[in-house]
Amino acid sequence: MDSIKSIRIKKGYSQFYISEKLNISQSNYNKIENHQVSVKLVLFLKILDCLNVSFRELLIDKSDHDGIPKHTVEANNNEREEILLGIIKELNEQIRLLRDSRKRRGERITQLKEDLKKLKT
Repeated sequence: MDSIKSIRIKKGYSQFYISEKLNISQSNYNKIENHQVSVKLVLFLKILDCLNVSFRELLIDKSDHDGIPKHTVEANNNEREEILLGIIKELNEQIRLLRDSRKRRGERITQLKEDLKKLKT
């Protein structure tokens, strides 16, 4: 979120402006930037959209870090890794839910076919 905050500031956007675009309170957006709450992938992608920055641009590790101290760059890399791991975890959960739903639909279709056969006989 430090990257998000710095991008927002560089673009001259206030927290209030972004929060209005996201339809959340400014205090909630402040909590996001200050790591006080975790962010779902959907909201994270909406934030990137508001800032007009791609996920790839945010995560690219630039070779010239504009004079940023090495420990800050390493911290940002750790944050990027945490973000990616969180996204992977959320995507895996979505895949699991979709598979479960597909399995239940398949079972329901099988049951309906059996019921239809019984009605025909």
